[in-house]
Amino acid sequence: MAFGHEMYRALIGNFNDAIENGGKLRVKGDDALNAHRFIDAVLVAGTLPLPAARLDR
Repeated sequence: MAFGHEMYRALIGNFNDAIENGGKLRVKGDDALNAHRFIDAVLVAGTLPLPAARLDR
């Protein structure tokens, strides 16, 4: 998967703003972690063999 770095830059900028100026986080840590867990699961699933197709249907 190829993702640009723009989203990460915006996320880090938002995080810095929240720390320095008391701004509000756009994405909570748990939500970001769950998104990465989902991406990892998709990548792992892509490496598993597919079940054989049944021809008797």
